[in-house]
Amino acid sequence: VAYVGPYNLLGLNYYLQPWFGEVESKGVYVSDVFMGYRRLPHFIVAVRRQESNRSWILRATIDSDVFEGLVRAAQVGKTGDAFIINREGIYQTRLRFNGEILSKSNLNPTTFGEGTTVLEKVNREGRKVLYAGRWLKKNNWLLVISQDASEEMTKLFKTKRMEIIIVVSGCLLIILTTIFTTRLTVSHLEMADRKMNELNAQLVHADKLAALGKMAAGVAHEINNPLAVIAEKTGWMEDLLTEEEFKKSQNFEEYKKSLRKIEEHVERARKVTHGMLGFARRMEPHLEDVDINEILNETVTFLESYARTNNIAIEKELGTDLPIIASDHAQLQQVFLNLITNAIDEIGKDGLVCVSSRRINSDIAVSVRDNGQGIPKEYQARVFEPFFTTKPGGKGTGLGLSITHNIVQNMGGTITLKSEKGKGTTFTVRLPIVVPEKK
Repeated sequence: VAYVGPYNLLGLNYYLQPWFGEVESKGVYVSDVFMGYRRLPHFIVAVRRQESNRSWILRATIDSDVFEGLVRAAQVGKTGDAFIINREGIYQTRLRFNGEILSKSNLNPTTFGEGTTVLEKVNREGRKVLYAGRWLKKNNWLLVISQDASEEMTKLFKTKRMEIIIVVSGCLLIILTTIFTTRLTVSHLEMADRKMNELNAQLVHADKLAALGKMAAGVAHEINNPLAVIAEKTGWMEDLLTEEEFKKSQNFEEYKKSLRKIEEHVERARKVTHGMLGFARRMEPHLEDVDINEILNETVTFLESYARTNNIAIEKELGTDLPIIASDHAQLQQVFLNLITNAIDEIGKDGLVCVSSRRINSDIAVSVRDNGQGIPKEYQARVFEPFFTTKPGGKGTGLGLSITHNIVQNMGGTITLKSEKGKGTTFTVRLPIVVPEKK
């Protein structure tokens, strides 16, 4: 016997050992794991070789640790284990959890057939365990991989839950996209419908304005005729006052003053009728030299009596640096008259109207502010529409602000509104400074 190793085995006779007879008859022998002389788990591999008339047997002893590392690589998860048993169900490798090498397993090797077999069994703790086994070469050893069924099912359930989440999310996305698309389509249809209604309303307003224009032209004509007669008779009376007998009258100055008042109001009435025709016919402004502050003073003077009747004060904050501009005196007076009258009507009783003017770069800005109840937000976008009014029925035609807007726009200016519920309203008119032509 030739020997290489840490043990003194020279001179030993293996002729009567079972493995010796096996290798003699089969040529190759691989044993199960056993303790042997060294009292360590190991197995042997013996190979017989024939040379001429002599026969040699090579026997190698292999510690189980050498291939246990290969078996452990098959262990998966927190509860997974991998081991090898022989045909008698004896463990040939160490286990990860319960069980010792060379002890009897609770598995019956005969239940594992050719190929890979999967079984489910209940262990000592009452937990279901999955076993997958496959016979190694020559069917002497069975490689078994085990894992707790709950851990394996947990992965399956996680995958299933993920699939459910993906499907539900996809359905929700489809539903939300459908709802969004439907709402967007409905919104577009509603917008188109509103625009159509607005166009129809504008056509109706245009018809009303056309009828109003005809009526205004007729009314203006009927008023202008008496005004012409009054103006003519006023002139005749002024001529009479130049005679000596009237000059000697104690009431001569009163007569002259009264005639001037009559002429002034006749002229004002003529301008009002001119304004009516201007709205009906959309007449271009008649340019003349205009002092904005003078027009504001005239308008406030005209409305002060009406305001005092309702215990409403009118304050003026007029800028001192306003230039004379080229504009239409009568139409501007109508604009300011409408704005101040609306402010008084908005207050009703006991309040304050503030009229201010100032220069802003190349514009003149005139603001009319009241401390009334304010205009609700839902109405603010419509205040310049013809026939729209927030006043009680019978107290407003809804034309004042529409006429004002048209006049200001025709003059190249802008009119804006700022109102807050319960705090009052401010209308601001901005007019471009147009230098009058030299005369």
